[in-house]
Amino acid sequence: MKNRGYYLQQQEGSAYAIVMNPKTGEILAISGFVDPAGEDESYVHPTGAVNNAFEFGSVVKGASVLTGMQEGVVT
Repeated sequence: MKNRGYYLQQQEGSAYAIVMNPKTGEILAISGFVDPAGEDESYVHPTGAVNNAFEFGSVVKGASVLTGMQEGVVT
């Protein structure tokens, strides 16, 4: 626990992924996993990817690049 970051100490540690078709927006797969801080039990939580609220992170960089490519500003 000593080496875990502040966020993981205060919140549940979790990882979520959504795979979409970039041309249609169709959702191809959703997955999630939760590892609560201070508890021994981890569990799969696929609906957390769409039911939880998250702060923006490094994904914004990817969205900015994608927008630039779609608008023809970046090649």
